[in-house]
Amino acid sequence: MCRTTGAPGQLVQLPAMPPSELPEGSFSTAVAYSVFSHLSPVAHDAWRAELARVMAPGGIAFVTTQPRSFLDRCQTMRDHPEQATTDWHRKLQGSFVDHDEAVRRYEAGEFLFEATSNAGSALDRDLYGETVVSRKQFVERWTPDFELLDFIDDSGRARQAVAVLRRAL
Repeated sequence: MCRTTGAPGQLVQLPAMPPSELPEGSFSTAVAYSVFSHLSPVAHDAWRAELARVMAPGGIAFVTTQPRSFLDRCQTMRDHPEQATTDWHRKLQGSFVDHDEAVRRYEAGEFLFEATSNAGSALDRDLYGETVVSRKQFVERWTPDFELLDFIDDSGRARQAVAVLRRAL
């Protein structure tokens, strides 16, 4: 998709779980759009460590996750099934079904993950699903390897929440 749309940069396909063959400390910028929005806590932590390994000191990583409003979107898909027009929408109907509890957990700074079925996919349910990661979780999980510079959870600015992180010097 990146090649089709003309996205600039070095494009590589990575394995489902690290390690990768990328050279240590070689990247000054990394973008993980709609990657950490689907990783289980185990996969999240493994890929965080891999990013720390491949990022140069002072390098900047832009990492997205599902925003807080994603929990409301899942509820909307349940409340208005006529809006569930894709397979993904139908999966959302079964995600975070206790909306109030999910919101409470998010606001408490927890890591929210719901495995989703991936019939015909190489992705493991233990690694892949729908994920909503709070600012607090980015601070707790990513330091001391990274400093959280910003956490943008504003649908007017980005479709997913964006963590802007700098690799420790």
